[in-house]
Amino acid sequence: MVFNLGTNDFGPGDPGIAYEAAYETFIKTVRSKYAAANFILIDMYGGTRLTRINDVVTALKAGGESKVEALSVSAAQNNLGCNQHPNVAGQAAMGAVLTTRLKSLMNW
Repeated sequence: MVFNLGTNDFGPGDPGIAYEAAYETFIKTVRSKYAAANFILIDMYGGTRLTRINDVVTALKAGGESKVEALSVSAAQNNLGCNQHPNVAGQAAMGAVLTTRLKSLMNW
């Protein structure tokens, strides 16, 4: 399962520990429904967003979660679209990063 959540939560600034706690709770809830799934938490912009996502992954792993990871697509991000959204080339580049990771993770 691929999660790309919370990007807009950083619009007014770093949402802090509350963001991490909510994300962690959400992932635990989804895990309760999909015990065998691999989880990839996407970061689109790097910086504090990536730090927070990495903190979530670290906390989940400390709690026994083994099939969760962060994947940053920020290096592939191309913000030439409207309102900081990626344009077509940016979407394709991010998709290529995710595709490469999924192929490896799923042995495709």
